[in-house]
Amino acid sequence: MKKTIIISLVLAYAMLLSCNTNAQDSSTIENRTLTMLIDCTSEKLYNDIDVDIRTNLPDFLRSTGIADISFEQKFTMKVGFIESSGNLTLAKESIALPKQREVSKHKATELRNPRTIMQMIDNQLVTGKAIAATKQTRSPIVEVILKSLREMHAESQEELLLIFSDGVEYSASDAVNFFKNIPYSDDTFERYYEKLDPFILQEAISKIAESQPHVVFYLKTSEEGVNKADLKRFYSKLFERIGITDFQFLDNLTQNVQNFDNE
Repeated sequence: MKKTIIISLVLAYAMLLSCNTNAQDSSTIENRTLTMLIDCTSEKLYNDIDVDIRTNLPDFLRSTGIADISFEQKFTMKVGFIESSGNLTLAKESIALPKQREVSKHKATELRNPRTIMQMIDNQLVTGKAIAATKQTRSPIVEVILKSLREMHAESQEELLLIFSDGVEYSASDAVNFFKNIPYSDDTFERYYEKLDPFILQEAISKIAESQPHVVFYLKTSEEGVNKADLKRFYSKLFERIGITDFQFLDNLTQNVQNFDNE
């Protein structure tokens, strides 16, 4: 009887060690996440974004190496839309590799292939086109940006956010209308900032402090000729206020992105 108890204890201890080892293995996986937000509030704007992504995204992924994974690494791509409702649903796909000894060379090559990610993006672009073809009564860009930031995770070694938009907020009620007035001066910015949803804002700020995301804003030209310099001033104030220190403004995916650490 005593021998049976000892054997049971040994087996239980071995199982505990195994569980601890697995937990440690899981925690050592290096995660990188790239989120794309696509503005669907104007059909003309969306078509410009669609061409940029379809034409230039493959080269962007190759040149930046963002999706290149080695053993014990995982890359996740998320895609969401900026639309009139202000709701945000993120479609996502991932590729990942286990430890080198756990997978053959052929299997590793297969697991690295980003075809599922590219298919997801293609499907989302089709969905975005349908959204953009419908009448949009408001453009809640900041609201959706904040919602995407609160989806970020501290356990990711790198969180990247790409925003494709003309940056122009407006609403049918004219409560916000960047066509008339971009709130980039200190006083107008403060009045705008105070009207943001405090719950969403604080959740986003908390996640930003944990994940320290990189943000690239692909600021597209608005057909109404809104001043881009003023838009950059506004979004710079916003990003700095909520704790984002690494951000830049570019025109399209062919321009070089700085400060993406992919080593």
